[in-house]
Amino acid sequence: EATEHGVLRIIRVYVQAVLLTAGLVPGIVFILFFLLNGLLWVTNAAGAVDFGVLLGLLSTWFGLSLPMTIAGAFFAFRLMGSEPVGERTNLVPSVIHQPRKGVAFSCRLSLLPFLVAVEPLILVLYAAVNEIPAYLFSISILGVLAVVVVSFEVGIISADYLLQNGDYRWWWLSYLSAGLSGLYCFVFSTIYIFFELAIGKTNLVAALSWLIHAAIACVNLGVVAGSISFASGYVLVRYVSRGGSYSS
Repeated sequence: EATEHGVLRIIRVYVQAVLLTAGLVPGIVFILFFLLNGLLWVTNAAGAVDFGVLLGLLSTWFGLSLPMTIAGAFFAFRLMGSEPVGERTNLVPSVIHQPRKGVAFSCRLSLLPFLVAVEPLILVLYAAVNEIPAYLFSISILGVLAVVVVSFEVGIISADYLLQNGDYRWWWLSYLSAGLSGLYCFVFSTIYIFFELAIGKTNLVAALSWLIHAAIACVNLGVVAGSISFASGYVLVRYVSRGGSYSS
């Protein structure tokens, strides 16, 4: 009975991981894109996408992305096996105090990827509004590379700090240490679009259109940065649990 319960729990975790991976971020992006397209439909803008194209996107999502996600999750769970992450324990028991500063530390630490991304973000918004595609592409590539490097470092710092302070929730807080930069970038984009560029004073529809574009980009930025931060923290935890040593 205990074995069956363990198998059912693994299957439940597998199904939840697959559904969240296949539906959460693509669903958010599709909803934002649908709102943007509906806004363009109402205003009779030339950039509106036909209903058939939306059906094509949905069929691609459910017919291609979802099966590939299921297959990738299957092989990932097979490769992970059942080996625990932290199998090494201290022989001498110690008191673990209730962590209190983990969330605040992660919120402050996520300012580092945001500060790295804010200057490219300003240039990207300026280039997008003024229709400078070559400048937009080059700055976007450089900004993403800089955020990737900083997110990797932030994940290691976050996991090290949290584990040394006895916070077992290092995985989510390590993810938020870089993932919250997407939220900061969206707030900054909103302020920049409506107050610095002042698009809302002349064309509210255009301002909302740019705001939805910024929301889609910031959601993807937060997911990528948070995933890289979690992966680097996971690598550190695996290295330490297998007997590695480091100085911090």
